[in-house]
Amino acid sequence: MSAPVNSPIDQLRNVANLQEVWKQEHTDAFNKLKVALASAPLIYPIDYNYPLHVATDASNTAICGVLYMQVGDKKKYVAMASRGLTSVERCYSTTRRELLAIVYCFQRFNKWLVQKHFTLHTDHRSLLYIQTSLVPNHLLLTYYETLFSLSYTVIHIPGILNVIADAGSRMYTEGYKLQGKVGYHPFRSTSPTQVFDHWSMDLATFNITSTSGNNYMLILVDHFSRFTILRAITDKSSLTIAKELLNVFCLFSFPKVLTSDNGSEFVNEIVSQLILMSGIDRRLSLPYTPTGNSVTERFVGIAKSVIVKSLKGKHADWDLYLNPTQLAMNIKYSKLHKSRPYSIVFNRQPNDFKDYSKVVPTLSLMKADTKKIHDRLVFAQEVVIPQIALLIKTTQDNDHARFEKTHKVLKDMYPVGSKVMIVNVH
Repeated sequence: MSAPVNSPIDQLRNVANLQEVWKQEHTDAFNKLKVALASAPLIYPIDYNYPLHVATDASNTAICGVLYMQVGDKKKYVAMASRGLTSVERCYSTTRRELLAIVYCFQRFNKWLVQKHFTLHTDHRSLLYIQTSLVPNHLLLTYYETLFSLSYTVIHIPGILNVIADAGSRMYTEGYKLQGKVGYHPFRSTSPTQVFDHWSMDLATFNITSTSGNNYMLILVDHFSRFTILRAITDKSSLTIAKELLNVFCLFSFPKVLTSDNGSEFVNEIVSQLILMSGIDRRLSLPYTPTGNSVTERFVGIAKSVIVKSLKGKHADWDLYLNPTQLAMNIKYSKLHKSRPYSIVFNRQPNDFKDYSKVVPTLSLMKADTKKIHDRLVFAQEVVIPQIALLIKTTQDNDHARFEKTHKVLKDMYPVGSKVMIVNVH
């Protein structure tokens, strides 16, 4: 809820000298944040020594509920939840909307309520008979498993006393109804023109420490060739990340551009100094926007899927499969340029798995045809790489056109003062 307020300040998180960039908009945002923090209800950690209560409510446009503890004559709030109703749910009867609010809150607060007795407060009197109906009607049968999986006592509360739940259910009024359908920004794809000019990186975890003591997988992807590097690391400290980046860059040369998310392991002082001293253009994806680093996110999914399928239950051996998985990903034909990443990087095809014991070795007395090797490298740089860059651009354009056929793309800027909403990814 505070994201729109503190967004200008949050953008200065990694700025060394605030005085140089601080403007009036940051002062205004800071003052608004102070007011919001001072007026917001306090959230307390749950304490099972006090009685638990759940209050729910539903309006024509939304449902809401709160979980709180009754400490003497004071209410201490543990959690709050609300959401807008879909177009179908808005056609529900009042009773069904109120019942939907209860089910929604039971699901959201389940981790606190399971195996604990609590009191349910509702301002809809007909719901007092949820637990006493001898023959459940079709509404109760619809939500039967959720409604009867918890232990609670139902109490009626006048709507005028159901303050927070009632207010939360009326946050999504018709005045704030989204105009039109969900819109999407136009596609913007990076188009590097050379191998290893632009890398992106991310971390992944298998939620288990390997037999070698590794906990994370560092993945780097070259945007041009889609050449992928997988490294197992013990932790995600700044020193560990910096060491692995230095090893990779010293092996394949330093890139011009490096993309990552805003994880503390990537924006810390040591990694920042390495990037600064190397002259690399660092680009950070927006918070809560995984698509900003979509290339690496996709390859993380591929790598984890291949490794998990190879483990066959031996989950602690995941780091043993990193190198074979890396090879498999690099010799697989890429949809982007219809070639193998390995072939684009090394200007040759990878060796097949076959018997090479009878291959005639090259004698040291035989002179290598240096001119042929030179001509091959020149041909790769002057003909092959530009053609691959053109093929990448064509593939991206086709993908963009296909996306626009099935999605509403907002090509014009919103007018100043428009109310917009973004999806909460959490």
